[in-house]
Amino acid sequence: MRHRTECHIISKSKWIIGIVLLSLCSLLLVACGQTEPAPAPDKPEEAIIQNATDARDAAIAYLQTLDSEAPDPGANWQETDVTTPGLVGGVKKQYTADDWTISIAYNVVRPDLTEYHVIISNENIGFIWESTVKADSTVTEKI
Repeated sequence: MRHRTECHIISKSKWIIGIVLLSLCSLLLVACGQTEPAPAPDKPEEAIIQNATDARDAAIAYLQTLDSEAPDPGANWQETDVTTPGLVGGVKKQYTADDWTISIAYNVVRPDLTEYHVIISNENIGFIWESTVKADSTVTEKI
């Protein structure tokens, strides 16, 4: 009879251990399910300036507020890619119309992080102007 009681005690303890483990698992599941959601990853802001042509137009518009000799934004601009052969990660474009030349250089990065280095010049009138155009359309004049 003693043997039977020991078996009954062992079975009962296994049953209790099983209930305790099941309870712990339930608590873990409930605790994990109630955590606050993780914040969304930073979403890049939408870039207003999408390319070198947009940067050119932003620079001309800004320059027109400063100088009456600024080039005409509606001119028939001819675009040439003057990137150094073999250059990786950078682009250089040149726009010409009448006597005006606009050189734009920029690194190839995410559009909302791109900064365009812009030089507008006209040799006939001795004009040169330099700026940076950010993707959010901020123009900063270089002195």
